[in-house]
Amino acid sequence: MNIIWGVVNADGTIASGSGGAGDYEFAVINEGPGVYQISFNGNFAGVPAITGSQVMYGSMSESSLDNVVFPFLSAASATAITGASNGAAGNRSFSFIAVGESSSGR
Repeated sequence: MNIIWGVVNADGTIASGSGGAGDYEFAVINEGPGVYQISFNGNFAGVPAITGSQVMYGSMSESSLDNVVFPFLSAASATAITGASNGAAGNRSFSFIAVGESSSGR
């Protein structure tokens, strides 16, 4: 069983995550407004389960409708889309946890 977790800043940089600073078990690229590509660095043997939430908005005025979704998911990567309460994609900080069978069989 393998667990990869991370907190991603709105600009796509990693705030924290599994593996630790400089040696994270994942990488992130901000591909456009609200679209992030997360690479799992070959850690999963099959498609993991993934969940996430927007974080660090910094104000109690954040809408509970603000969200993160993962429309594409594979053993190698996930696409995360974040956005506002009106459904428009936009850069937002988010966290995620991916759990699945380890590629090393452990």
